[in-house]
Formats: sequence, C-alpha cells, structure tokens
Amino acid sequence: MKLSEEKGLRAKLELDGQSVEFTGTPDEVVSAILKYLSQAYPALSVVKKLVFSPDLAELIEKVSSILSITDTGTLMVKKDMATEDGVLLVTSGADLATKIGKRNDPSVSVEELVLTLNVAEKTVRNVCSLLTKQGDVVRDGKGTYRISPTGVYHLLTRLGGGERP
Repeated sequence: MKLSEEKGLRAKLELDGQSVEFTGTPDEVVSAILKYLSQAYPALSVVKKLVFSPDLAELIEKVSSILSITDTGTLMVKKDMATEDGVLLVTSGADLATKIGKRNDPSVSVEELVLTLNVAEKTVRNVCSLLTKQGDVVRDGKGTYRISPTGVYHLLTRLGGGERP
C-alpha cells in the first residue's frame, strides 16, 4: 500500500491470480477491500457474524471521547467511571497505544492503573483479579495485565458498540 498526499491511499490486492487496485481515502480503501473480499468469498461475511474480531477503527472511535494517549504512551482517562470499566478502558488503551507505536508493551501495571484511574490499589487488585477470572484481562506477570479479546468485546458492548455475535 502506498500513501500519496494528492490521491490518498492506493492498495493493490492480489488474490487467486487476479489483481485489483483500490484508491481513495484510507477509510474508502479499507471499505472497498472488505466489500470486495466479502463478494469474492461470501463465506467471509457468514464467518464474520460468528467470529468476534475486534475492529481497531471501531474501538478507537468508541474510546477516543473518554481516553487520550500522549506521545510518550501515557494513558489519560477523561471521565470518572466504575473501576471495572476503567480497567477495561486503560488496558484496551495500552493495547491500542502499542498498535499505533506509542507504547512498547500492551501490559499495564497495577501502579499505572492506580494512577490513571485515581483508585485505591486494593480496589484495582480486586477488580483485576475478577476481570482475570472472567477472561476479560490476562495477567502477564506479577502485577501486570493486558486486555483480552473478550475484554475488548465487553468494553465495546458497554460503550454501545455495534452488533456483536
């Protein structure tokens, strides 16, 4: 894929010996590729209804009004919320920050959660333990957690995400 300032994004897709080119804004190109793939492989749309695959663009859209990521990867929550929702938001934000190159590690320490959410350490530890048992976060090491696909699903659902399987 190439990004040109005059024409936007240009992508060439080679599939089963056929070559198709898409040009436009990044959103237009991604949309056109997905439409092409769903037409070329109708089973993809059926499988998509069954399998949850976090949509990065949707997640960014949903969390951008309540979460900010600084250039150094520091996470800032813009409003008060239940600790459980806050942990899901911050761990999801750390994952997003890693994917966009603002952080090196998608894991968040208990200390970072305490500072970001302005909640007592004991409360954060209890909530992280509960979320781990539910499968929403994964414990990476002593006192560090990262979001799971299930956690992204639950966060999107709580934030009013689109249709889910």
